[in-house]
Amino acid sequence: MTMLPLYLLVHLLGYGLLISVLVATPILERYLRRAERYDDALTLANIVSNIGLLSPIAALILLVSGILMMNLFGYTLFSHGWLTGKLLIFLVMVVSGIYSSMTVGRERRQIYHDLIDGKDNPKLPGKLLQVHNRQSQYTRIQTIFMLMILIFTVYKF
Repeated sequence: MTMLPLYLLVHLLGYGLLISVLVATPILERYLRRAERYDDALTLANIVSNIGLLSPIAALILLVSGILMMNLFGYTLFSHGWLTGKLLIFLVMVVSGIYSSMTVGRERRQIYHDLIDGKDNPKLPGKLLQVHNRQSQYTRIQTIFMLMILIFTVYKF
């Protein structure tokens, strides 16, 4: 078990990266909603999207280091219910995160481009608010998934 400290360190780094994304996103979302100019908001929306690209990297780090630690301890996918639960929640979290970031990010940037171009559609501000609210909801859901994974890790049901 000499590799355990290294695997654990890498796993904790991946977890920290994922937590950083989940903390940075709502903070940047707040600034994004308060932006006075659409150009500034579009810049912030691009930053939020770029930070969101760290999530798949963190997920890959967590998955690889987690599997390596499982093998180190002699666990299989179905040997422990808590471990299977963690992996399933993690899978749902990753898939929903990828879907939400792609759809919300693309839609939000398109709305900002339309607003910057001066398109006279009175529904755009309302659509923008809906997109912002969906992003906030996805961030809360991702945080709940993270907490569930942490609970399974600590309590090992």
